[in-house]
Amino acid sequence: LAGARVRVLATTHGLGGAELNAIDEGTASFSNLVAHIQGAASLATSSNWVLNVPVWFFVHGENDTFLETPVENYRTNFLIMYERMNTIAKAASGQTNDPVVVMTQTASRTYENQSNSWTANAQLFLNLSDSRLKVAVPTYIFPTVADGVHLTNSVSAWLGEYLSKAARHEIFGGGWNPVMPTNVSV
Repeated sequence: LAGARVRVLATTHGLGGAELNAIDEGTASFSNLVAHIQGAASLATSSNWVLNVPVWFFVHGENDTFLETPVENYRTNFLIMYERMNTIAKAASGQTNDPVVVMTQTASRTYENQSNSWTANAQLFLNLSDSRLKVAVPTYIFPTVADGVHLTNSVSAWLGEYLSKAARHEIFGGGWNPVMPTNVSV
């Protein structure tokens, strides 16, 4: 990419307050994703650009935590959805590289005294088991508005900085892994 003119195309095709299966294949949200990628490919072709989808940003999980989606279900469903997104990106762009998912680790429902952290654990396990899936930051470090779930406007900018930093490391070298303990002693 050295010396190249880079243009960034972004899309938000998600669905707020939805569990993972509500944004996968067969849903309006997923159809929007496909349409957006195909639209980007069309724009790239007509403008004589090269399209590459190096990163997906993924901010999700609170509703799966609330619904107590088991870790293995979330992991399996996420990987299936990722492979679908990967196939679509590659077909539209002709790229050979796999997009890297840079995601948050959900934790914002801890204010409700939830007795599980299954989704957060599933997201960490995805990060540890697949080099294409990276947790940028856990959301528990951020203050929320009064509902205890949604981030404040200024904190949303911080979240964007964390996601962007992780993406930059993945795209331009060095890789990314979240800060985490390597040893615990009691």
